[in-house]
Amino acid sequence: MTKLWRKNEWEKMTEDLQEDPKFYLFVQRMYQENTFERQNEGRTPYLDVFDYYRKYPKWLRRKFYGES
Repeated sequence: MTKLWRKNEWEKMTEDLQEDPKFYLFVQRMYQENTFERQNEGRTPYLDVFDYYRKYPKWLRRKFYGES
């Protein structure tokens, strides 16, 4: 069941990010910046852009679309 749930979650995130290519590029850039910061601080970076997006989807959308 867990693998099925993760697969469905992965597909949903992929759809969300592919809805708007500019948003996807923004998330990638934010992920890269976050990875750089975490490495400089000696913390473990997120596994990939999808893991990062899964952690902060609302914040990323607000930041990109300029909502408060």
